[in-house]
Amino acid sequence: MDNNQEDMSQQIGFSDEFTYNDQPIKYEITKDNTVRMYVEDCALALGVTQSKVLKDQTISTTVRWERVYEDLVGIERIPNAGDLKSLSAETKKNIRDELKDMTITETQLYLWSFKVGSEQGKQFRNWLATIVLPNLRQHGIYVTGMESMSAEEVKSVTDQRIERYILRKFGIGIRRELTDIIQKVIKPAPFEGYKYGIYTNVVYRVLFGMDCKPYKESLGLAIKDSLRDSVSTTEINNITKAEDFMGNLIMSGMTDVSLLENLMGNWFINVNKGV
Repeated sequence: MDNNQEDMSQQIGFSDEFTYNDQPIKYEITKDNTVRMYVEDCALALGVTQSKVLKDQTISTTVRWERVYEDLVGIERIPNAGDLKSLSAETKKNIRDELKDMTITETQLYLWSFKVGSEQGKQFRNWLATIVLPNLRQHGIYVTGMESMSAEEVKSVTDQRIERYILRKFGIGIRRELTDIIQKVIKPAPFEGYKYGIYTNVVYRVLFGMDCKPYKESLGLAIKDSLRDSVSTTEINNITKAEDFMGNLIMSGMTDVSLLENLMGNWFINVNKGV
């Protein structure tokens, strides 16, 4: 990764995830270099959970949101809206939805872990303090297993993760631009949302030889999973370039799906040849 990419990563902040006992912990490095971790992931890692056996005998583990609410009120992360059990169903749902999207700082997580007081919470807190956070401070990123890597391996993996993040953010911007172009030129009616999928599938047929849904299935992904989180940086880059190219074609008045697929297929062949 070149210096321009490093500069960009500092300007836009950074988000990634690490894994604790098979539990993904999503985190963000803000522009002012503050580490923020997602409440829901931390609750699962701390053991603020409840489990039940399902009909197929598998165990379902979910977050105890009432306990999370009480704990975060206790450390003054969120305001006290009253006893959660006595609130209306709509208010409780709104609070849970806010908690699911909420992040907490390192200090707030420590305070929370002391309130939890469990052995699982203590082990998670100690692991963060001795392994994760020192690497985050030194490298601006933590990748699971980084503590046992050589200096060269650390540089390689951090460069790759930051490059992937930048490409992903850029690709999301191009995707939004394509959506705006479809709205402006194609002008689908509110009930014609499927038309966005039609043009998306052109991109995936050109790049991968199949529509988006079967391509996701081939990777073991659910339909709602983010593809950009599961493919290589080369594939992210190709998707972004293809969506950008198709957006330009549509803006020039080319809206026929067959024509677009032909033009983009020829374009992609030339890209692979380095033309």
